Amino acid sequence: MYEIELKARIENRLQCEQRLRALGGTKIRVTSQQDEYFNHPCRDFAQTDEAFRIRRYDSAYRVTYKGPKLGGDTKTRREIEFPVPPESAEECRACLLELGFRPVATVRKTRTIWHVRYSDVDFEVAFDEVDQLGSFIELEVDDPDTPLEHAQQTTLALARQLELGPSITRSYLEMLLEQSGGETSGAPGG
Repeated sequence: MYEIELKARIENRLQCEQRLRALGGTKIRVTSQQDEYFNHPCRDFAQTDEAFRIRRYDSAYRVTYKGPKLGGDTKTRREIEFPVPPESAEECRACLLELGFRPVATVRKTRTIWHVRYSDVDFEVAFDEVDQLGSFIELEVDDPDTPLEHAQQTTLALARQLELGPSITRSYLEMLLEQSGGETSGAPGG
């Protein structure tokens, strides 16, 4: 499956929410997320533009692999994701460490999730308050059967309707490491 998303910094969240509501968007839930990123023991994810993380949100866990970005104004890449039972999360992390994976950094955020159907495509819209980075919005196609090119074009059209600023293709992890003066070499492309 491909992840197709567009991320932008937002200055006026209320105004953006009003535009989204006018398009039929509905607020679904608020969640707290903690993403722990790991680097591969034999290849540098910063060089290959891949990412591997364990996400904790509320009391649930998911493991996610993200392949290299395909380019363009949307952040499009292969994504493999699966749940981990909460009682197995620590064992999963311990297994990764035993295999030589190295923790890189943890990104913490509060995410407010909305849903909107725009131009026959379902979107998950996330308003993110990211620790140390600020406020962002992410538009993500929420329908794996949408043809890739149509999904990308519709994502860009929705961004224009919401009057979003420039698309950001860097991950929160990359921005956080850059801001903190940390070395982005060896950091996954999250």
